[in-house]
Amino acid sequence: SIALPEIPEGAYLGTPSGDTRILDAHIADGYLYYTGSDDIEPGEVYTLFVPVGEGVNYRIFAILVQLTGNEVSGIQSVDGDNLRIFTTPGQLHIAGTAAPATVYNLQGRPVYRGTDRTITLPGGVYIVQVGDTVQKAVVR
Repeated sequence: SIALPEIPEGAYLGTPSGDTRILDAHIADGYLYYTGSDDIEPGEVYTLFVPVGEGVNYRIFAILVQLTGNEVSGIQSVDGDNLRIFTTPGQLHIAGTAAPATVYNLQGRPVYRGTDRTITLPGGVYIVQVGDTVQKAVVR
C-alpha cells in the first residue's frame, strides 16, 4: 500500500503511458491498493481517474499522482469494517478484503463467484455477499 493524500474512494489507476487500459487498483481509506501484474514504480507519474456525478451527468476527472515511496504496510487481516463495495460505470469494485464474493441479480441467481476485486457487469441492481456482509449495489 502506498499512502496518497485526499484521493476519493472509487478512484482507479491508469497506466503511466496514458493509454486507457485500467489496472486492478483502487483507492480505499486514503491508500492505493494495487494487485495487478504491471509494475508501478516510485517516481513515476500516474493518472488517477476520479468518477464524479451519476447517470448522464457522470464525468471522470484525472488527477496526476507521483508516487514517492513503496513501503509495504504489511499484510493485515481485514474485518467487515474495512470492506468497501462501490461501482464505476459497468463495474463493481470490492476493497478491503481478499475474501471470495458472490454477486446475485435481483432474481436471486448468482452472476459472479470468485475473488476478483473488479467485476464487469451490465447495468442493474445487484446483491453482493462477501463473508457475512451483504450489500446492494447499482451498476450504471
